[in-house]
This record gives sequence, structure tokens and C-alpha cells, in this order.
Amino acid sequence: MADPWSGVVAGLGGGALAAALLSDNNGLPAMAMKGVSALDGRDVLESHRFPYLPETINDTISVEYMTKNPPGSSHSLQQWASNGGRVLTFEVRLVRDMEVADEQAEASVATKILPADPDSDIVGAPGRNPNIPYYISWLRSFCYPDFLKDGGYSLIDPPPIALLYAKNLRWNEDGSDVIWAVMNQCDVTYNKAFRSGNPKDVTVSLGFAQVVQNPGASAGSRVRFKTRTDMLKARDAMTVGSTGRKPGVTPIDSTKP
Repeated sequence: MADPWSGVVAGLGGGALAAALLSDNNGLPAMAMKGVSALDGRDVLESHRFPYLPETINDTISVEYMTKNPPGSSHSLQQWASNGGRVLTFEVRLVRDMEVADEQAEASVATKILPADPDSDIVGAPGRNPNIPYYISWLRSFCYPDFLKDGGYSLIDPPPIALLYAKNLRWNEDGSDVIWAVMNQCDVTYNKAFRSGNPKDVTVSLGFAQVVQNPGASAGSRVRFKTRTDMLKARDAMTVGSTGRKPGVTPIDSTKP
């Protein structure tokens, strides 16, 4: 069967360049995720790219203070206790342009006029024609444990730790593009379906809590808390060429609260 994109591909010079131009975000892995075991750090869920960048990403942090209330005082005293960590929330959009190949005979007239393999390298480019049930199953897998056999005993393998990659976002405290987190929300909304019942448009609302555990590290270094020094070093490493001009320093002269 002839590929309806062949003329477009040829006009763009063919090959990988054309595929990149026809795909979302110029074919770059703008945001992706994989899962590692919370027991020993081994890879347990393969890495996949999100078809589209989320429209918004909410990144909040909880800072916990103990409050002391001296009698007759004008203010309570704030004593820092700990940080509650960061919480990330965003939506992943899964939209399929074409019916799956097995159902095309029952699809619309437009599809019959423009027949194509929906899973071809070009038509199935990231963002254009994802396997929606596969994506949902993959995302939901970050919420489930597993049970491993160790001799005559069953060992519980908790839900995996997600490694969230966002190109050039530098959202880790150390300035890297990867955050380690556990998924605590995966809500699926089915917006549209094909006549066959196959999902066409789905929104998945995801929530994550950042973690500092690295189960694959050596004993004694499996927990690494984040510090202000991490952030200052990362800030100083951000050059004008890679992130833009640094803001000027504004002097603030104050010696009293």
C-alpha cells in the first residue's frame, strides 16, 4: 500500500530529516520517562517519550515550620523543621489521528480515500498516531507493585521510581534535566473514541512526589538530601550561552527584621 506521506517526505529531502520535520518538537525527546526498581535500581519499565509536551507543569514545594507562641508576643516564632519535598503535576495528551489498521474498513470515507498504514514510520511519528491503550498501560504501571519469588518466599517490589526527563528544563536542584519521583496520581479521561470503540482522544492527569532515594547506589549513599549548595552550584554553572543572561544583583541594605 502506498504511503500518502511519500510525496511530502520526498519534498522535504526524504529520510530522517523529513521524519523529524513531520514529528512533534522536531523529533526531539522533549519529555520522557522510565521506571527503575525501588528495591535495587534495576530498569523495570522501558523509557518512552510523551507524544506532546504538557501545556503546563505545576511544581510545588512544601517547607514545614514549627510555630512557637510566646505569651504576650506580637508574632509567633518560626522554627524550621523539614522540607516536605516537591510535588509535580501535569497532563499528558494522547490523540490518535487515524483508526487502527484492522478497523479502517469500517472507518470514514476520508480514510478510505487516503489509505495508509497508521503504524508506519511517518504516519505513526510521535504525537501523531500513538497506541493509546499501550501508553495508558505503561503509565498506570508506575502505580503498581510486583511480587518476586525468592526461594519459597514472595518479595514485594514496590511501584517503580520514575525518572522524569525534560529537555533543557533543568528542574533538578543540581541543574540536570532529570527528576526522580514516585507517581501518586494517574487519572485517565476518555474524551473521544472512533466508531469501533478504539480511543481517539485521551487526557491523563499525572502527579509525582520527588524522592531522594537511589536504590541502585552503594550502601551509605542511597539517600542524598537536596541542599541550598546544590542549587547555588547549579545556578553558577548556568552560562549566558545556554540559559540566557543572568539577572543583575539588586543591593538590599537591611540589618533588622
